[in-house]
Amino acid sequence: MIQNLIKNPWLILMRPANIITAWANILLGFAISGAIVSFPSIVSLDFQIDTPLNLFFLLLSTTGLYGGGVVMNDFFDAKLDAIERPERPIPSGKISLKQACFFGIALYAVGVLSAFCVNYVAGLIAFLIVLLTLCYDAFAKKHAFFGPLNMGLCRASNLALGISAVPASLFLHPFWMAIPLIYIFAITYISRGEVHGASRENLFIGLGIYIFIFLVVSIAALQSDKKFGVYIFISQIPFLILFFNTVMKPLFSAISAEGKPDPIRFAVKSAVIGVIILDAAIAVVFLGIFYALIILCLLPFSRFLAKKFAVT
Repeated sequence: MIQNLIKNPWLILMRPANIITAWANILLGFAISGAIVSFPSIVSLDFQIDTPLNLFFLLLSTTGLYGGGVVMNDFFDAKLDAIERPERPIPSGKISLKQACFFGIALYAVGVLSAFCVNYVAGLIAFLIVLLTLCYDAFAKKHAFFGPLNMGLCRASNLALGISAVPASLFLHPFWMAIPLIYIFAITYISRGEVHGASRENLFIGLGIYIFIFLVVSIAALQSDKKFGVYIFISQIPFLILFFNTVMKPLFSAISAEGKPDPIRFAVKSAVIGVIILDAAIAVVFLGIFYALIILCLLPFSRFLAKKFAVT
């Protein structure tokens, strides 16, 4: 059964390992929103009666939105993939262009309708994500700056989707939405060298952005609470170390390899999965290490899927 799932072209088209990273965005956004309250023990959690249902709909929403986005990406890239990645479902003939288009639209519909089940703000954000992903897939990806920016806005909006569980929180924590925007900008910028390689200068720019995010998240933990800021930072350290090993070390290797395609591809794959670790590190600031570990539990699941399905 598992082998059949791995070979299923519809599942391959959706990039399941990436969808797990989108779940991490939602879980972090949910923490930022205040929908879940952490007690001083940082172990016990409390929530309103409708909280689990809202979380379910938001996770379902991001599954549809992310899945729809990558399906439409392959739809628009069919001609290019026929040359560079002929093994993919559309160029290989396993799924027709028409089928892929309808599948992408159906996934988008699931994403938007699920978000509206939470509240109208979540629904509007989901609709915005549809527009942003289509803009990237059809036009922006071809631009060296606006392509990565567009993709960063998609992820920032996905975090906003999680925060929209409590709409008022969107105005209280706009700073945190900048983190996935900048991080995904860097990943997308680096990923342009996956096929033909890239200059070391481009990789150093990406590395600089990673280091900046690393420092910002650390400082935010220290500044988050006058009494417990140091404790929060200490709790965050294991996540930061894991982030460094997972994301930065592969990029160092790509730089050492003079920007050759294969090391860049691995660095990008690692950075995409690293979204989970980054979100867990930030979650420490809001709900402590217990909730952060819940998010981190997505990491082995995503890594397993990344071995079976394409990430980039």
